[in-house]
Amino acid sequence: MRDLPWQVNNMSVELVMPKAGLTMIEGVISTWRVEEGAHVKMGEAVMEFENEKTTMECESNADGFVHIVAAEGSVVKVGAPVAIIAATKEEYDALGASDMAPEVAVAPPSVSTAQVVVSTGGHVRATGLARNIAKEAGTDLAKVSGTGPNGRIVASDVYAYLETAKSSVPVIKTNTVQTLGDPVRTPLSAKRKAIAKNMRKTFETMAPLTAFAEIDVTELVDLRKKYVAQQDELGVKISLNDIMMLASVKMLQKHPELNATFDGEAITTYPYINLGMAVGAEEGLVVPTLKNAEQYGLVELSKALKDMAIRAKEGELVNGEQSGGTFTVTNVGMFNIDFGTPVIFPPQVAIISFGSAKRKLVEYNDEFVPRTMMHVALSFDHQVVDGRLAGEVLGTMKKLLEHPELIFA
Repeated sequence: MRDLPWQVNNMSVELVMPKAGLTMIEGVISTWRVEEGAHVKMGEAVMEFENEKTTMECESNADGFVHIVAAEGSVVKVGAPVAIIAATKEEYDALGASDMAPEVAVAPPSVSTAQVVVSTGGHVRATGLARNIAKEAGTDLAKVSGTGPNGRIVASDVYAYLETAKSSVPVIKTNTVQTLGDPVRTPLSAKRKAIAKNMRKTFETMAPLTAFAEIDVTELVDLRKKYVAQQDELGVKISLNDIMMLASVKMLQKHPELNATFDGEAITTYPYINLGMAVGAEEGLVVPTLKNAEQYGLVELSKALKDMAIRAKEGELVNGEQSGGTFTVTNVGMFNIDFGTPVIFPPQVAIISFGSAKRKLVEYNDEFVPRTMMHVALSFDHQVVDGRLAGEVLGTMKKLLEHPELIFA
């Protein structure tokens, strides 16, 4: 800990912005769970913060009295102090009496954030994402009804409130010309800025290349229908995405070179598969990570992925659920996209993408017949993965998806 001018008898302890994930450089303080001067215990959750992916809790690192030095809504660099924990009431009083302001690395607020003050008249239970949306829209969270656990306000509640409010705004008519208002300039939120920064990082630190393959998934679709018919016995409705995620695990077991990260100096491969799943949330892409995915069967995998996807969309992922990924899968087909170029998540070396499944006439057993086809895209860092390996990987995926019984062999 640094030698701080507001310490008393060297007993005060800094509480700093945690580093939650390899790429996190700053966080946004969503909510202080304790009041200024409150007495807390080590390990007690005192603050909620957001990085570019989700909302997490920050626990006190000591027993003592809390002196808050970074307010809600502040953007604080990783490692910079957000509060001081004073061991005694006398030390806390000394902190409050000091004329020295703590050197908190807080980014200046955007124009919209500076002009918005959410006045609730008390503490309102809400996710960090819901608070950010309400701040940018100038909405008082106290007016929003929560549908989350224990009445907690989630992002969809704020969007529903804003949509209702929008429909009640009258349109002013002047002769035959409608005055609809001025253009709206919306600064990027801290989360959206972090996402943009990570996207740039991919192209600044990698040599990304994408290879494509069109695969006949007729048998895969038929197999999925059989699982759906048995969903009562299985306890879950199996999706195509579930089977393709399991196929990706099978592929990585055959091609461990892709289950890897690259730091610019060395390639690290892993004996376990931490499988990232790209989820389209309201404010951008979220990538929860299923740890040790190779240990899951289809039913267990399906349940785990559905649970993570729901919590990712609501901003309810917990610490560690978005870090440590070794490979990522994205399914753009659910957005009616035939195929696209997936963006690698550094320091991973590859990502695979599945497009929409469509019926078309293709040559099959020397005849042109209707079959269900899908485009699969593999993006890889050409610094460490060559085209030969990419072709082998797509060949493996083609074999697994066209003969899905091999996924379970």
